[in-house]
Amino acid sequence: MAASIKFIVVHGGIMDTILYNASAAISHANPFFAAIIVYGLALVIELFVASGSAKAFLMMPILLPLSDLVGITRQVTVTAYCFGDGFSNLAYPTNPVLLICLGLAMVSYPKWLKWTAALWFWVLLVTIAFLGIGVLVHYGPF
Repeated sequence: MAASIKFIVVHGGIMDTILYNASAAISHANPFFAAIIVYGLALVIELFVASGSAKAFLMMPILLPLSDLVGITRQVTVTAYCFGDGFSNLAYPTNPVLLICLGLAMVSYPKWLKWTAALWFWVLLVTIAFLGIGVLVHYGPF
């Protein structure tokens, strides 16, 4: 299914339209803020596409050329994507593995939220700091 969606998006010219509008929206942004936007986009898309590989297959053809246009290295873009995907695996109730693990441990999701909410705040801050370091040192290309 993901391959057919990508085929339609590329051959229908939708990819070019998305890239043009997205680059116009963040072309004047600082590279650090553009990396944060990629991170936030990965966090938002995770609500709708739970599979990390399917989400990467759908998002990377858009994010990588966009990062080239904005001036972020591809490694920082992939790192921002991975941070967003990994964080959402710990937090979102749409992640089936999290729900299965909570069910096996007999811990309710609200209880899980209560226990881990402070940790999530610190994880967000640390990942944003690492993205900032990556942008500052121009992490990549390899």
